[in-house]
Amino acid sequence: MIKEQPYKKALSQMEMVQAVRGDYQVLASELAKAIELAGKAADDITEDMFIGNLEKTIMVNLKIMFNFCQ
Repeated sequence: MIKEQPYKKALSQMEMVQAVRGDYQVLASELAKAIELAGKAADDITEDMFIGNLEKTIMVNLKIMFNFCQ
C-alpha cells in the first residue's frame, strides 16, 4: 500500500526518483494481483483493463529511470 508521509528534510533528486519508482512498483504489484483475481473469476474484460494499466505503469517507470539517467 502506498502511504503518504510528510518530508522532514529536502530530498535529493535521486531520493525523489527512488520514491516515485517505489510507488510505481507498488502499483505494478497490486495490478498483477488484480490481473490474477480477474483471471480466476473469468472476467476477461477487467483482466484486459488491468493488463493495459500494468503496461502503462511499467512504461512510466521505465521513462522515469531513462530520463533520470540522461
